[in-house]
Amino acid sequence: MVKLANFEAAGATFARNGFNFTICSTTLSPNSTFWLLRSFVEQGIADHVSVRLDPFLWGPSDTFAPMMFKMIVYGKPVNWDGIAMLKEQHNGQMMSDVVSPERFELADFCWDPRDDGMHFTCEALPARERISLEGARYLHAIYDPGTEAITHLDGALRIYSTPQLEQRLTAGRQSLLTFLRESSTTAKERSSKDRVPL
Repeated sequence: MVKLANFEAAGATFARNGFNFTICSTTLSPNSTFWLLRSFVEQGIADHVSVRLDPFLWGPSDTFAPMMFKMIVYGKPVNWDGIAMLKEQHNGQMMSDVVSPERFELADFCWDPRDDGMHFTCEALPARERISLEGARYLHAIYDPGTEAITHLDGALRIYSTPQLEQRLTAGRQSLLTFLRESSTTAKERSSKDRVPL
């Protein structure tokens, strides 16, 4: 991982010492992280962000200058007032209309009201056919209704085996947060059993 602040934004890449670099994308498309990374620079928070460089997509600044394309997406605006008034968890799920191994299986999300704000948790699961190639995309954020600001944001890739993905998909009405907490606890217990005393 490298500090994003150590690089200079250069179009669709980040430049340093005469070379342009790209960031490991979270999907098959390099566009998937471009706008997010640009926002880190534009909002002045690059000092707090570390990224992993793509080991294959980089080159000299004068010859390597890939283009990124902007897509305008129309959607229903987030009802922040409604979220601020939640008294219990609000769970939802989104699925693609198109059945394709290149698309994600589904995305689960949850708004969870807690003492320090409204916690948003989301996980996008890869298609079964790509479980050995792609991780699930996980995102967590905290919204503070008092300041009307996002006060925390973190994300990660979660690696599932085929049996784990099937267990995740057949969890039924079990909430996303419950599943993630239980599987995290199981992983920690397994890790502690495998640990070798020094």
